[in-house]
Amino acid sequence: MPIHTRPDLHRLILLASLAIALFSFINSFHASYRTQRDLLIRHTLESNRVYAAKPPRSCSTTCIRNWPTAPTS
Repeated sequence: MPIHTRPDLHRLILLASLAIALFSFINSFHASYRTQRDLLIRHTLESNRVYAAKPPRSCSTTCIRNWPTAPTS
């Protein structure tokens, strides 16, 4: 019984198509992951920026009214 060391064309095409399909799946999954990650980071940074800008405006009116005055002697 002879041993065939050469792959036939059918198996070569099947292997190439499976490799291309796997590469396409991994590439699309990676692109989707990066897009969602960047969107989440942008949204979080924007939320933090809005939160950081809010206290000075609200504190400017209430903190000045309740500011302790210097004791008079």
